[in-house]
Amino acid sequence: MSRIDKHKTYNLSVFDKEIDQNLQTAVYEYLLDSEYCVNFYDQNHSLWYPRENKWVIPRTMPASLRLPLAWDEQSLEHRAPIVYKLWQAISALLDDKFAIAGPQEGLNYMTGISPLSGMTRVDGTPGRPNCGWRVYGSGSAQELNFKARTKSVHRDSVEMDQHRDYTLVYFANQEWHPQYYGETLFHSNDNITGDYTGRFDNDQPREFPVGEVENVVAPMPGRFMLYDGRYLHQVKPVAHYSPEPTMGIVFRISLKEFVEY
Repeated sequence: MSRIDKHKTYNLSVFDKEIDQNLQTAVYEYLLDSEYCVNFYDQNHSLWYPRENKWVIPRTMPASLRLPLAWDEQSLEHRAPIVYKLWQAISALLDDKFAIAGPQEGLNYMTGISPLSGMTRVDGTPGRPNCGWRVYGSGSAQELNFKARTKSVHRDSVEMDQHRDYTLVYFANQEWHPQYYGETLFHSNDNITGDYTGRFDNDQPREFPVGEVENVVAPMPGRFMLYDGRYLHQVKPVAHYSPEPTMGIVFRISLKEFVEY
């Protein structure tokens, strides 16, 4: 297995040359033919089609492109069979230790339900089922003026006292060069920069200290990375001359030994 462990503040592993080329191509083609939310919660129901670079409704605010796919393994098999095949291949490489059961993203596209009603509240009150997404396609902004914006520094899991939840990101582009950028930057927890989450945006108002960058993972065709959901990170913008955005699939997963079925 071509695996590099880059553990520092939290666990981070990078896997290369493990996914069959035919499967890589099929996943890439699938993402090209899919329609993405343009605003994160899709308030304007704006859609983007990568193969045509076509915007149905122009976007009015910066956000990440999102393609909601599934909330567990069964829904992934039914809704996106080719991505399910990818998950099966990755799961086997990880010795079947993980389940699609991590923290949800509140993408309400295809449901018409507010993400606020779909997410479990801080007090433990459960949200409505099947509108928090654990598997979704992800891409960088395409227009020039939005490419210069990075994704905010954040954690995928804010439960700091547990080591159950992980994020797995599969990079789907068939060609990518270092000059296109788009790296994921991982930060330490050390409070030495004077910065904190929430300073430049409202992504995580708990204001976690943002330490220096201690790990970097670049996009690479067929690569996937697995990291502890508590690991602070951000994604660098893609160069304006890149012929396409970064395209990938995010899996929010948990160690099976801690999952309650």
